[in-house]
Amino acid sequence: ILSNVLGFSIVVMGISRTKIPTFRIATLFLTLFFLYDIYFVFGTDVMLSVATKVDIPAKLVVPNVVSREESKILTSMLGLGDLALPGAFVALCLRFDLYRFHEQHANCEFHHLQRFGKPYFVAALLGYTAGLMLTFKIVQIYQVGQPALLYLCPGVLASVYATALYRGEFGRLW
Repeated sequence: ILSNVLGFSIVVMGISRTKIPTFRIATLFLTLFFLYDIYFVFGTDVMLSVATKVDIPAKLVVPNVVSREESKILTSMLGLGDLALPGAFVALCLRFDLYRFHEQHANCEFHHLQRFGKPYFVAALLGYTAGLMLTFKIVQIYQVGQPALLYLCPGVLASVYATALYRGEFGRLW
């Protein structure tokens, strides 16, 4: 549990310190790490070896299934990069929502308690949640480690860009 708390703290700090300037760059990063993750999980045994043999706060260990016959808890692992990389994109979406609000309300002073619409932030969170649920379901079905970014990146990108297309703001976003 302590390792999970420390790992999650590292992710939150990393996201708060990382400022991706544009959606183009964010999309490029997510696409490259999407390909990287697929290669190193399916193409080599490097990721699986590191994840199972190294005991440092570089992953979150999540209870998966409790086996009543053996009285042990089966777990799934989620790398910190699987949280931090899409998390930086989600943070960019929140900043874009805030930018849009202040663009429409130019005379409104900034206040951290000011309410504003967050369609892109919510879309990104929903895409991430759907991708994460799909990742855990696929792991449960196939009983083999999966590259989480294989499901997280398309979920986050598709939900945000679909929202932009629906709202007619794709050009502003891109």
